[in-house]
Amino acid sequence: MSSSEDWTCHICTYKSNPNTLLNCDLCEAPRAPEIAQRTPAYSQSSILSRPSPPPTSGTPIVIDIRDDDDDLTPTVHAEQHRAKRRRVPKDDDVILLLDSDDDENDPRTTTTATVSFSKQLAEARLAAAARASSSKTLTAPPQLYHYLHCEQHPAHLNASSLSLADIFSGSFTSALLSNFLIDLSHLVSEAPNLRSVPSLVLHGRGLVRGFTQPPEMKLHEVPLPSKWGSHHSKFALVFFPTGIRVAVMTCNWINEPHLTNAVYVQDFPLKGSSSAPPFSSSSSPFEDTLIAYLSKVGGPVTEGGWLEKVRAHDFSRSNAILVASVPGYYQTTPPNRAWGIDFLRRQLGDVPRLGPASNVLCQFSSLGGTSEAHVNSLLSVFSTTNDPTSTWDASSKVPPPDSLKKKVQIVWPSVQNLIDSYAGTRSGGAIPAPLASVFDSTPSGLQVKKSLAQYLHLWRRRSDGPRTRAAPHIKTFLRYRDGGEELSWLLLTSHNFSKSAWGQMQKKGTQIHMASYELGVLFKPSLFVGAPGEGGRPFSCTPEHKKMGLMGLLNTQALRFPEPPTITASGEPGGARRLYCPVPYALPPAPYGPGGESWRGMPWCSDWSGAERMKPRACHFPVK
Repeated sequence: MSSSEDWTCHICTYKSNPNTLLNCDLCEAPRAPEIAQRTPAYSQSSILSRPSPPPTSGTPIVIDIRDDDDDLTPTVHAEQHRAKRRRVPKDDDVILLLDSDDDENDPRTTTTATVSFSKQLAEARLAAAARASSSKTLTAPPQLYHYLHCEQHPAHLNASSLSLADIFSGSFTSALLSNFLIDLSHLVSEAPNLRSVPSLVLHGRGLVRGFTQPPEMKLHEVPLPSKWGSHHSKFALVFFPTGIRVAVMTCNWINEPHLTNAVYVQDFPLKGSSSAPPFSSSSSPFEDTLIAYLSKVGGPVTEGGWLEKVRAHDFSRSNAILVASVPGYYQTTPPNRAWGIDFLRRQLGDVPRLGPASNVLCQFSSLGGTSEAHVNSLLSVFSTTNDPTSTWDASSKVPPPDSLKKKVQIVWPSVQNLIDSYAGTRSGGAIPAPLASVFDSTPSGLQVKKSLAQYLHLWRRRSDGPRTRAAPHIKTFLRYRDGGEELSWLLLTSHNFSKSAWGQMQKKGTQIHMASYELGVLFKPSLFVGAPGEGGRPFSCTPEHKKMGLMGLLNTQALRFPEPPTITASGEPGGARRLYCPVPYALPPAPYGPGGESWRGMPWCSDWSGAERMKPRACHFPVK
């Protein structure tokens, strides 16, 4: 810090989102590259100052004040800001910087000092308390889901991430588990309790790896009526003496720590317990969908008493809508239960469009059929909104108009994106896309399919920070406002961009056919309308756990507001009625380069086992 005639106490307020790290003009700490492109400038106001002779040397003192409602526990330490990398702030940290000439050691930092300045500390406490009580604009929005831990990420990006060990923490009594790829040795290493408690693991055709099957664990291969289908749902129902933990995620249970994944987790109490609301014996839409899905799986799920165990819990406080696909043929006319793309179409029908200046974005990690008819049919449903200005019928077979096509974006990694990822092109093994799904063969070489080219956008820009260096295995579908991060809705799911996953409309839209099991969670503003506190008291199955407990990262009660809240992709502190959905890529995403781009700028195709094999091929986008 540069000295001045005033001894100034400067408070740097960080966003509670650990994905961010803001620069401080006083201490000249660098701004994280990915925030430079995602986040507008954040004001840093000096709120404490008093005249005093300047100190003779300038080692900033950092006062770390955790703002836990009324309980402010200060920790005082100092570090050499210009000589060492700045300490990564924790959630809700308030960092007080002032000049000092102390230079002692403290176990928390490499070069620190123990100092005593009770007056400044008291002033900092008062300022933080005033900020918390009177400035609602600095309230961090509740986070609706979380990234999964990525070992290669710097520590600050994992501060609000969850691991399988977190999800399977505590003394649970049984578990119902479902996934696509499972390494039992890896799963049990993350969840040691699975060695000794009853559990049922649902999987697909022989896709269970590992040599250690605990005696209390039963495996069930879910039957698939179609060779094109897969058992792709990724979830865990973890039962505790006091409640159930529901985790819907995008990761396989194998050791792939270099990928971007996410998970929705929420704990639910037993019906009739003190944490449940009155009359909690009734069911809820969340429970109805979950029971209907498990009933379709059948086998030991229905025969082993798992449905009764699920029904014993109160799901009225759920902060998500389950979106499920199950194999079979289904009528799409009410009152028939809707599945797949038909269910999503009904859910999006009441969602406002955020005006004409908004975009639909589809991001996934597997690319199958990409015929123009298939792409149009899926994008038409994702574009469905309650928009009175639109004359296009999303349920018809008429292709969407060009004006709507310009408002649809598909985020898919380029070859360069994977080269830049933590594991290089080896990450592409988790992002399958056959050559025929991405390119057409032409006399001039491989040409990106016209049905895709107009929509494609990059997963990562070279200027982005480390978040997107973890290759995408997450799947997100959303609508966002132009030039901002406000979301009309967001879907976090196991679904990829295929008819097997979402279903194909048949018989003039009166029937739908699906081939795969899938499960995801939808967030839309109308879900969160209600009386605050209507979901009962805060509840956690592991109340003392650092991340999963009552004072941890999860939402322990229903998020309800008198009016529809704003859902945002920004974790910045802001006004009331805001909810946060973390999105790893930039909004808006960067488009692919113009025609003639080098092979590194082409969309990733898994038929190439290594990027070097693309070099001899002439690849290009269609000429517009």
